[in-house]
Amino acid sequence: MPRTAMRSLGALALLATCAQASVVGIDFGSSFMKVALVQLGVPLEIVTNTISKRKTDVAIMFDRGDRLFGSDVTGFLPRKPQLAYTKFSQMLGRSMDHPSVQSVGKQYYAMDMYQNETRGGISFSQGKAKEMNYSPEELTAMMLTHARDFTKDFGGKEIRDCVLTVPSFYTVHERQVRSHPGAYLGAQNLSPAPSPTVPVNTPPPLPPCKLGPRLGSRDCPDEGPLSD
Repeated sequence: MPRTAMRSLGALALLATCAQASVVGIDFGSSFMKVALVQLGVPLEIVTNTISKRKTDVAIMFDRGDRLFGSDVTGFLPRKPQLAYTKFSQMLGRSMDHPSVQSVGKQYYAMDMYQNETRGGISFSQGKAKEMNYSPEELTAMMLTHARDFTKDFGGKEIRDCVLTVPSFYTVHERQVRSHPGAYLGAQNLSPAPSPTVPVNTPPPLPPCKLGPRLGSRDCPDEGPLSD
C-alpha cells in the first residue's frame, strides 16, 4: 500500500476524533488492505491483524464449511483455486464486459462467473451443484467485517465511523458502490478518502442496504443495471 494513501486515511480519521467511539480508516486495495484506528486520547495506530501483520491479503476461501481470510487463503490458492476469491474489489460496480473484470476472471477465478440479471451485477457459482453463489459486494462485506473484527481484538471500541479509500480512476457509479462502508460494517460513512490524485468533488454515497442472503436480506432502492 502506498504511504500517501495511509496518510490520507490518517488525516481524515483525525478529523473525526470528536466521535464517541472508534474511527477506522481502511485502505482497501485489490490485493491487500490496511486499517488505521483513531480513538479518543490515543494517537493514530496501524492495526495488526490476527497474525500480527499490518498488511492483510484481500482473499476469501470457503472450504469444508469453514471461511478463511487473508494469508490463510493464499497458501491454498495453487491447490484449491476453485474455492478461493481474490481481486474482487476490481469488480465492484462493473459488468462482465468490463476489461478489468475479464482480465481478473481469466487469471484468478476457476469457478463460474456470470452476469446476474436479477441484481444487475456479477456473481460467482461454487460447488458441484452450483449451490453457492456470491457477489463482489458480498465478498467485500465479508472482508470489511473481518477487518472490523480484528480491529476490535486489537483494542478498538465499538466502531461507529469509517473512512474508506476510493481510487481516483473510478467512474461515478463505481465510486458510489465503493464509498459506502456503512452498508458493510453498520458504521457511519464519514467521507470517502481520496487517493492522491482524486478530484475534490466525490459523488454522494448510496443509501444504506444489507447485501446478500448471508448478510441479511437485500433491501435497497432500484438502482438499475450496473454500468462501466
